[in-house]
Amino acid sequence: MIKLGNRIAARRKELGMTQQELADKLFISVKTVSKWETNRGNPEMNILPQLANALDLKITDLFEDVEVVAEEPRNPDGVKPNAFNACFAFFAAVLGIIFYALTFLLIEGSLSPWFDPFAETLTFHISGYKVLFNMTSESFLSFLFIFSVWVSFIALLAHIAFGVLEFVKLRPDQYRTKRKAEFILAIIAATAAFFALFALIIASPRIGSGLIMMFLLHGGVLGYRIYEKVKLKSDY
Repeated sequence: MIKLGNRIAARRKELGMTQQELADKLFISVKTVSKWETNRGNPEMNILPQLANALDLKITDLFEDVEVVAEEPRNPDGVKPNAFNACFAFFAAVLGIIFYALTFLLIEGSLSPWFDPFAETLTFHISGYKVLFNMTSESFLSFLFIFSVWVSFIALLAHIAFGVLEFVKLRPDQYRTKRKAEFILAIIAATAAFFALFALIIASPRIGSGLIMMFLLHGGVLGYRIYEKVKLKSDY
């Protein structure tokens, strides 16, 4: 008896077809075809009719004298924890909290009219926690800024929660839902940081380093999540 991957490879070669050509017919990546042919994975049930058709075989012929070995689950009780993903979430959260301790705004004012050469200039350094708890909204723009900062802050707490969930034994469908939620969270957080930055640019106060670093952090997290999503799709 031969393995299914060897049967696929042998038949493909009989037809003079490359792995890329087979992948194109099935609308999958060549990496997936390679995994099948090296017996590191089996085709899913829903793709078997298209696979048999591409190889000019009946499904019964495809499995004739084939030893089908079921893939061993990564974890019998759930998906295997991804330590890197957990560390990434924790690191992003801790880094963001550190950025909140930095100055978000630099608002300058004076005790006397601007034409007084002896006027004393005041510089208010507003840090992250003051933005969250001590600022009030007197216009839509200021409301948008405070709301955006709150959203980006709550996103940091969500990163911690997702990092903890990485070590909980989740079913494959629950794990996929978690990864989708992480991706959506990254979009929301990056959008909130962008709006906070945009609101300040319009309002014209000087922007502090804390807000700039927060913007870069959320942008970096979103970039990684996009890369992760694209890579995950290419593997299937």
